Amino acid sequence: MANVSSEKQAQPVDYHAIEAMESFNSFVKKKNTFLFSITAVFLILYILLPILAFQPVLQQKIFGNITGVWVYSAGLFIMTIVLCTVYV
Repeated sequence: MANVSSEKQAQPVDYHAIEAMESFNSFVKKKNTFLFSITAVFLILYILLPILAFQPVLQQKIFGNITGVWVYSAGLFIMTIVLCTVYV
């Protein structure tokens, strides 16, 4: 049997040509805008949790004995899963 890998030579990737492509640069710009905005939203919402946890707004009971803090926390988990899935 002939060695298939010897017949097909791997060509080096021209990274300079990829970097010069307008579509690649547009993609990187959109990706960075998405990542930085989502990171800002994550940080703000997660930092607000300990601040809002002791405020009367989230201390109110929503479902039986479940307060707004639990609903807000569950929302953070759901948000994390959804946004990670969108990013992937």
